[in-house]
Amino acid sequence: MENTAALTGGQIAKSGFDAEEMLSKQEDIKVSLEAYFEKPIKTIMKMDCRPHPKKSDIKIEFEDGTSCSAQVKNTAAATTAATASSKTVGRGFSIDRRDVDKMCAESPELTETLMAVCLGDKTKERKTVMKNIGVQVLFQNILGIEESTKPDYFIQTMTVRSNPNQIIRVDICPRDVFTRKLVDTLYETAVSKKTCVHLSPNIYLQRKGGTKGEKQPNQIQTKMRITPDVDSVFTNIYLPTINETDQQQQQQQQQ
Repeated sequence: MENTAALTGGQIAKSGFDAEEMLSKQEDIKVSLEAYFEKPIKTIMKMDCRPHPKKSDIKIEFEDGTSCSAQVKNTAAATTAATASSKTVGRGFSIDRRDVDKMCAESPELTETLMAVCLGDKTKERKTVMKNIGVQVLFQNILGIEESTKPDYFIQTMTVRSNPNQIIRVDICPRDVFTRKLVDTLYETAVSKKTCVHLSPNIYLQRKGGTKGEKQPNQIQTKMRITPDVDSVFTNIYLPTINETDQQQQQQQQQ
């Protein structure tokens, strides 16, 4: 029976790391990327995301000596057929985590609101957080602060839980198009709901959480949900038919 339970944060993170590795190894995906960029690719390699502010996951080097970087997010679909119809929005991807006072030092209103809403500090109050602060947080937490490691593209991949070692869908979007769409969806003022502060239907902030043994469980993490309107700015470049995917799974099981 197919497992349809929601993935934990750790499982989502692991699926993302695995997808980055697979992007560099699946030859058919390389061919699809070459068709999108209209030039041959020399290498696709994982990038070291440390230290924390670096936001690019892979680097694509072309035969002509040029290169580009990309941030990769992976969705683990319950079934292969799910890729042919719709994507699950779910709780979203964690794209950043940092101390509450470093989320936006220029906005004491946001800091106090996060302490009150996300960290449950009863000595603090919910303040009005304007859209311009949401823009600052969005660019800082999605693109990072180092110009050399800001992603040029955003890539969505999809795997099937029953066969996590095979990417079955790839979508891509240039950075400027993606961030412009996210900025367009920002609320005029942030909305606090339960223990989260929502900057838009796509971006929200919450307590990192974790066990007693985890370091800095009270950090604030930024979560990103790809809603249908944001998904529409991506271009699908790789989607084998269900039969092709089933054949690939069978071949892997036989090996």
